[in-house]
Amino acid sequence: MEDRKLNEQESLELISRMIRSTRERMEEYTGIHFLIWGYTTVAVSVIVWYMFTFSKANTQLWNWFWLAIPVIGGLVYWLYSRNSHPPRPESYLDRVISCVWMVLGITGTGVALLALLTVVPIPVLFLIALIMEMGSTITGLIVQFTPLVVAGIAGLALAGLLLVIPGPNQILCFALIFVVLMIVPGHILNYLGRR
Repeated sequence: MEDRKLNEQESLELISRMIRSTRERMEEYTGIHFLIWGYTTVAVSVIVWYMFTFSKANTQLWNWFWLAIPVIGGLVYWLYSRNSHPPRPESYLDRVISCVWMVLGITGTGVALLALLTVVPIPVLFLIALIMEMGSTITGLIVQFTPLVVAGIAGLALAGLLLVIPGPNQILCFALIFVVLMIVPGHILNYLGRR
């Protein structure tokens, strides 16, 4: 097959088609991914908050429960992805978005582990909220999906509260950030995908 150069108009049309295709795939399949990670994060946050607030043993060991997020979320994501929909060809933008989230997920897990293993206090909830906010905003910008961009910006604004709210209530604020950042856009994507 002969390779030919695309003119400017054809290049723009190809890029537009790729963005439309990726956005349609997001609307069809990605809402559940946002919901899996969002609900997992909120549930673990509430458990950790409860343990810190109401447990008789006031110990930092409760922080190890945070590692349940990548374990539970990863397992549920894997099970859903394996059984949910027929495989479709993946576009370049799909791969870009997958790589962005993979890097940010590994970075967030690394920050959490660093915070657990070091004696130097790290504003871990703030940093993780910031990392995940960037992922939502970047994803929304790539596929031109305004609710995701707005959720990312709102998550950034709420993340600032994590630096001023004291004690375990910070954990509830963190949970609220993930409601705004992942659960609301996930339900919007699912709604659009069903239409």
